[in-house]
Amino acid sequence: MTIVGMLGIAFFYTERFQKKMFYSGHGSINDVRFGNPDFFTAGRSRLWDLMIEEIKEKPLWGHGANASEVFVLSATWGTLTHPHNDWLRLLYDYGLVGSSVFAFCLVAQVIHLLKGAKRTFGESRVLLYAGASSFLPFVLLMFTDNIILYAAFFGNLQFTIIGLVYAAQKTQQIDAWHYFHASLANGRPNFSYPHNNFSNQQDHYLRK
Repeated sequence: MTIVGMLGIAFFYTERFQKKMFYSGHGSINDVRFGNPDFFTAGRSRLWDLMIEEIKEKPLWGHGANASEVFVLSATWGTLTHPHNDWLRLLYDYGLVGSSVFAFCLVAQVIHLLKGAKRTFGESRVLLYAGASSFLPFVLLMFTDNIILYAAFFGNLQFTIIGLVYAAQKTQQIDAWHYFHASLANGRPNFSYPHNNFSNQQDHYLRK
């Protein structure tokens, strides 16, 4: 968990990320708040205030899917379509219930990646930690952008890494299972798959 936090914080302080989050191009995690005049809102803070007032009217279930787009178009006289704040978008559309489900899924994914990293060695462990740490900047950027909508620009590399490492782990499990069955056929059951980087992981799956 410490490694994940360090990687996420390191990414937060990169020049590109800082310019995305702050007008001055410099700031800390403590500065990520709506009351900070340096927090990059691109002039949308008034719109966000209006959305928060509307969210209070239906806080639990929200106004319905894509209702935020209709509201933003109306509030900006057709100038904007999206609020550039995905957390407010989720709260407006799906309320606390839907937003909580979304947040729970993110946390569950991070926990699953971390648990997998503890059972894995070598390159797969690095990729698992990288995938887990990528959720910190993902969550922070949701405060100032439309990450959920712009899937072609955000998250594609992140989830590609996660998908690749899951696929690699599955391949290793299948190979280990075949190796075990081959050892059974030879009359000498062997639970130790001959791959140093992944031996502990293979033993774990073979003994399940």
